[in-house]
Amino acid sequence: KFSFMEIGGAGVGERAADDYTDATVISILNEEDEAQTAVDRIMREEIWNHAICTKETVSEVAKNLYESPELMRYSYWNGLSVFLDGGRREGFGRILGGLFTSALTNFVSIPTSAEWSLVWKLFGEEQVAPYGADEAGWQVKNHPVAGFHDFERRFLGMETEVYGGDTKVAIGVLGDEGLVRVDVINATRAVHHHYDFKKDGHQRTYTMHISSDDEKREGKSKAHLNNGKWTRVWLTRDMDGHFIPYNTIKSLTLIAVLRMGLVPELKARAYKEFIGMPLYEDMAPWNIVMEGQGYNYIDYDTKDKTFDAYIPHAYQILSVLMNYKRTVKDFEHCGGNARTPYGFGLVSDCVGSSFKGPCEDPEFPVPCATKKGTCESDFISCLRAIGEEELEESNGSEGDLGLGLGLGLGLGWRSLGGRGRRIQGRHL
Repeated sequence: KFSFMEIGGAGVGERAADDYTDATVISILNEEDEAQTAVDRIMREEIWNHAICTKETVSEVAKNLYESPELMRYSYWNGLSVFLDGGRREGFGRILGGLFTSALTNFVSIPTSAEWSLVWKLFGEEQVAPYGADEAGWQVKNHPVAGFHDFERRFLGMETEVYGGDTKVAIGVLGDEGLVRVDVINATRAVHHHYDFKKDGHQRTYTMHISSDDEKREGKSKAHLNNGKWTRVWLTRDMDGHFIPYNTIKSLTLIAVLRMGLVPELKARAYKEFIGMPLYEDMAPWNIVMEGQGYNYIDYDTKDKTFDAYIPHAYQILSVLMNYKRTVKDFEHCGGNARTPYGFGLVSDCVGSSFKGPCEDPEFPVPCATKKGTCESDFISCLRAIGEEELEESNGSEGDLGLGLGLGLGLGWRSLGGRGRRIQGRHL
């Protein structure tokens, strides 16, 4: 299983999807007729591991990939398409840099050294040794001339410019038909939360690391064999150093596929796949990936628990919270609302206080003004926890007993899920 991106056509993505049915293949095509032909074939033959995108230009794709945590295992792109899209010389170099570092292995189709040499003879004869009048200089067999040998590799190496960070690649020419292989050996770069993050205002940042060794070594992340070297890929979250390994490189996030311009026919099918998935806590499009024939959920922190059994009761649970709050207000024990990370209504009503947490665990998001300051699952659990403390403090005196009963009838049920509480982030 692996991920593969094709930019600029030539049918390479189509063949990859046919030959490797478990692979995830994305083709970014600018020619409308070519894209529609590919889509028609996918729909007719149900080749669901192949996505066609048409919206973004190559320069947009290169920049957004470079700034995101997306990484393909392989990519193939047409160098002429990239050059034409780059426009100015410096734009072309930036595109090369963005694309080179967005896959561990890139295959680039560009003119051969012989073709470069012939073009230079046509447009810059004064810089190429003359051949005389026998026209031998126009025969391909006499090219490349001095100065153009190995030009494919040297050209890509000279032109490439990255947006930032440090990148080391190995460039090798495959045969004599203008196909160049570019492998990322080592790289370190700043990335953002997801593809084209600026549209959503996300501020969280990470550092991507790619490191290669000649020998396979034990490490915190899996090593991928890449052109004779063992390569590891991982992220570190900048705010806390949290380690995120790339143990597999076989998918692309839904947010990236959609923003690259997934064609309407395949977008409709992706939506049906999405609504058929199990229900997880954080099903934002950056936590869902296209992987092979379908879509999967990948959020490390929440992927082990589903909520299909709970969602049918959502309306009733909201009703419980609303009606309970009404009665607490009549007891004159409903204060302001506490603040939760997402600011949901009802969950944290009535229990606002000077204790603000932080309460970042989604199982215990409500700051509660118990003596030690705890994080509870909901405002009812908070009221009951406070009631328990007051009841224990009163040691059964009649005046305080009434208060305790008013706040917490059935004190044994301290949280909606039967869980404990957290004291300033520590689970008890």
